[in-house]
Amino acid sequence: MLVLGNWYDLMPKVSAHASLAAIALICSLIIGVERFRKEKPVGFRTLGLVSFGACTYVMVAHAISPSEGPRVIGQIVSGIGFLGAGVILRGQYGVTGLTSAATIWAMAGVGSAAGAGYGGGALAAAALMWLLLTVASRLERVVFLHNASAEAAVRYETRHGKAQLKIEEVLDDFHIAPVDQTWSCTLDHGISEVRIRYHHLHRHHRECLARLAEMPEVISIARDEERVADRFKK
Repeated sequence: MLVLGNWYDLMPKVSAHASLAAIALICSLIIGVERFRKEKPVGFRTLGLVSFGACTYVMVAHAISPSEGPRVIGQIVSGIGFLGAGVILRGQYGVTGLTSAATIWAMAGVGSAAGAGYGGGALAAAALMWLLLTVASRLERVVFLHNASAEAAVRYETRHGKAQLKIEEVLDDFHIAPVDQTWSCTLDHGISEVRIRYHHLHRHHRECLARLAEMPEVISIARDEERVADRFKK
């Protein structure tokens, strides 16, 4: 019953408050570690503060008057929207940060559930969020990215390894990896090549190629799908 019931009815208030606050932090840890492993800007500290803060506000409202809970939760939902909007960025190559913003919004809901006394429900919700963020991401790669995929060969001036670091940063931004996670050896003095694989439905893959083309270190980008020779920039 501790898993499904309201902990305020099953435990002393002091124990319930401490336990629910710990549950809120544990839930944020579950999601925060997953976000950290993917090198996302929203990690355990941010999600922990969001979850713990939402939990604390709801617990205070419940301590004052149980009828205040719904109103406080509504204010949390409105307020967390401003925080989530801060991580959404619209740049030259599209919109980024939507998943991070949605994660913050959902984590506030998990913290509110813990603060309302439903620790088991908060843990279940965090587990489902983890499944969505991990399993869905893998399904996207397996189902979509391996169908009608295309490859491109990017030739660039090595510049003592500096160019590779810049190219890796761009590829990471668009979740595109070099083929077999390897970089080719130098083709000629100071010139190397890396092959990347992407899907035609891959998010912003054209923007990724455009960013690579704008790099002064990149000499040419040859896409296999077009069956054309290297097109050197003018």
